[in-house]
Amino acid sequence: MSISSLSSSRDHQDSEVHQQHHHQQPGSLNGGRSTVARPAPQVDFAAAPPPPLEGGAVSRSVTTGTSATGGMRATRGFFNLGNTCFMNAALQCLVHTGPFQKALRNMPPPKVSHGQTLSPARQLVEACRTIMEEQWGSNDSPEGAVPSSDAYNPEAMLKAVQALNPMFQGYHQQDTQEFLRCVLDAMDEELRRKVPKYPEAYLSVHMPEELPSPNAYSSVASEAAAGSEFSDQSSTANHSPPPSVEKLAEETAWSSPVSETFLGRLISTVRCLHCNNTSTTIEPAYDVSLPIPSAPVDFSKISGGSLGTNPSTKVCGGIWGWMSSARAYLGDAKISLYDCLATFCQDEELSGSEQYHCDCCKKKCDGRKFIRFYSTPETLVLHLNRFRYDDGWFGQKNSRAVTFPVDEELNIAQFMHMDSASAVANRSEIVGGVGNQTTTYRLIGLIRHMGSVGSGHYVAYCRHEETNEWMEYDDAKVTKVDSAYVASLEAYVLFYQKVASPSRVNIVAELQSAVQAGRLPGDTPAPMVYVPRQWSVKLRYMSHPGPISTYTMVCPHKCVTEVDKEDAEERYIRIPLEFGKRFKTLYGGGPLLSTLEPCGKCSAYVRAYLNRRAEEQRLVTKYDTKEIGDGEYWCMVDAVWVNRWKSYIKKSYLDGPSLADTSDDPGPIDNSRLVAMVKGRKNCKVRHHFIAVNDRVWQLFVYFHGTEGPTICRATLDIYGEIGSPDMMSPPPQEIDVSRSGLSEAERRSIVELSHEFVDEAKADWSVYSCSGGLESSDTSGGGNAAADECNTSTSATSAGGREEVKLPIPSVHEDMGMKEEGSFRQSL
Repeated sequence: MSISSLSSSRDHQDSEVHQQHHHQQPGSLNGGRSTVARPAPQVDFAAAPPPPLEGGAVSRSVTTGTSATGGMRATRGFFNLGNTCFMNAALQCLVHTGPFQKALRNMPPPKVSHGQTLSPARQLVEACRTIMEEQWGSNDSPEGAVPSSDAYNPEAMLKAVQALNPMFQGYHQQDTQEFLRCVLDAMDEELRRKVPKYPEAYLSVHMPEELPSPNAYSSVASEAAAGSEFSDQSSTANHSPPPSVEKLAEETAWSSPVSETFLGRLISTVRCLHCNNTSTTIEPAYDVSLPIPSAPVDFSKISGGSLGTNPSTKVCGGIWGWMSSARAYLGDAKISLYDCLATFCQDEELSGSEQYHCDCCKKKCDGRKFIRFYSTPETLVLHLNRFRYDDGWFGQKNSRAVTFPVDEELNIAQFMHMDSASAVANRSEIVGGVGNQTTTYRLIGLIRHMGSVGSGHYVAYCRHEETNEWMEYDDAKVTKVDSAYVASLEAYVLFYQKVASPSRVNIVAELQSAVQAGRLPGDTPAPMVYVPRQWSVKLRYMSHPGPISTYTMVCPHKCVTEVDKEDAEERYIRIPLEFGKRFKTLYGGGPLLSTLEPCGKCSAYVRAYLNRRAEEQRLVTKYDTKEIGDGEYWCMVDAVWVNRWKSYIKKSYLDGPSLADTSDDPGPIDNSRLVAMVKGRKNCKVRHHFIAVNDRVWQLFVYFHGTEGPTICRATLDIYGEIGSPDMMSPPPQEIDVSRSGLSEAERRSIVELSHEFVDEAKADWSVYSCSGGLESSDTSGGGNAAADECNTSTSATSAGGREEVKLPIPSVHEDMGMKEEGSFRQSL
């Protein structure tokens, strides 16, 4: 076949696929594409045939006789499954967000037992991980992937998103930014775990021997000062002393591969123009939506008093102010990405109906509000607000050209809060310019929207990390383009990656060589230590990895938290000891582990905890009822505790047994809130404030978790109704009755091993349990009568114990909820 006939055939295929995958009904956002003049592409993949119904890949033709990608990874397009270009474009940008995709690929796969079904959120994570592995391989080695130009069917990803959010069901128009937010929010919720919020404070209290020298890392005192300077909401009118290091050590924050890659923080400051009091609010941000101004912004106004007198700010403001004046003088009215950022951070006057309530003046006052970046994310996602719906349902699209750095760096130092900017400078001096508050970024991807509000198409453009070349991902079609073409595009969503310092790049390259050789410089056999695999991913692919995160993954005895050594080997990698010491000096954290042998004491505790949880689930299911018999009573349990218990009992353990599995224990039952509500004559409602269980389930709860609050017994579901006595409870279920006759010593021990005294207090250590009193401390009655009497105030004239009737000025619960007292039934747990 001649070249001309091959080209003609390819054009015919393009036309067919365009009709199949991009034909839209009127009003569809992903409709027909506009024709845009563009330079001749270096590589052009022909369009693919329709995708199969279930997964898999289908080969496609290439413009030449050989693969145009030359064996490159991550050059596979995605089939359009019907108006799904919004998903395809977003996924391609995630595929090329290095820290995120490498973190997913280095996660251990979930351990699913036979017949177990993953939650919708976990199915989403696994679908996304599969896409990353299809593009890059299952590990960091290039040999782990088979380069392919076959398009991939992302149907599993689409189904997972549709199961989580009905908005994406069907084949209607969707917004790519909304899809990104939905996916990242769901994955963050699924993968997040609690870690110390202030690592140095935590180490100083719990592992002081792991703190590096003050000259190598910032001090705990400075961290405490930084942590107390701004809470999530604060005001200069509140003069509270800074928290102690001990208090900071106990504060926690959520962390996941999503937050580590995309999470930044914005600080909103409002200054009262009457008393100069300032109030601040810090909010997390996974992306930033920027307005598009109608004209270039005068940066000299942005760098005024709102940013203070930081020297670096003055320099940046002077340069950009000069650039703004020069553009105005030359008549260049182009809008840049810096103009959009400046408009976002521009001061806003709060006056008239927009006045705010000043905490100091105790009244509404005029104020000035501005927003700045307080902490910078590793990957900065900027969304340009091109769509407006102010004028009705149909809305408008702003197609104004916005220039943005492609080959140059984006520096957002001008838009940092002044205190955060000074922290950047100080930290850079301490650790040699590798501080995690770097403000320079490099473009790695963008999403383009072609068309109007009613009809359009999304295309992704990504910088390939292995070749530094730009690739256009138009659904199943993948094409090489140059940076000049990328700079001419009408960007909708931009992905910027932090620029790593040369010193970090050099030490990582040196480490890789040493690990591969297994030796230190000088051909000396290297003693090895273990560091977390996810931390090593951050070291290699992020601008700053943060402290070595072993302290979040070890037990109190400084052993791995995993019960099985094989699970620990999936989560750690070996590096030479010499490099481990250097990393501790640079980044802090630790400890460096010399072995991955599990801790015997903690492993016994984890096994006992999981065994109790399984037995508890079985027994509560067995004894839970919707009704009670004659002479029986309901036991009221605070709904807050019940919700914690449900989360604990339903949790799926997909990473192998470890000490982390014990973090969701609901703790002892505490009914003190219900007591306060009844005494305060508040309307205490069933299912909203409390849950009623029969006395056998109550005894199970008390045996497994203990109780700190009173036992509240009632004859009906009305907490203000007839009072029952804990002395009239049924005998405890035989599965937790250690006093019943005929039990062997082994059977008694197995029952004791389910109790909260043994599991929670003694940590499954028989010697500790024996010293605490053994079986004598077990009490399944749920507390004495004295405690129960605190809540025994009834609206009934026949209340137990002959108490005098007390009239409460609120309706009874069964009247308010539409329940019949005679039935005395409820929904099961």
